[in-house]
Amino acid sequence: MPHVIIQTGYGDIELELYAKQAPKTVQAFLSYVDSGFYKNSQFYRVLTIENQPSNAPKTELIQGGIWKTNYARASSLPGIPHESTQETGIEHKDGTISLEIGRAHV
Repeated sequence: MPHVIIQTGYGDIELELYAKQAPKTVQAFLSYVDSGFYKNSQFYRVLTIENQPSNAPKTELIQGGIWKTNYARASSLPGIPHESTQETGIEHKDGTISLEIGRAHV
């Protein structure tokens, strides 16, 4: 299974990608990594239980990419087919990453 290291000012994050379960998503993500797409990208949204309105459904997540640093490039990407949780068997649990392209948005 491919591994990718995300280098941050707070330490590295190692990703293990499940190419067998989500081949289209992994192929797209690796092509973006290899092309330098994520160079100078940033994490721009962090949700914790504490920083959400009390009446909102709660979630914990970190979103990142180049939407804030290079929106024109990000919005020029073609969409990729959606590989649902039902198809992949990969559930959104702690430590799981996702790639959303279409509108687009790992």
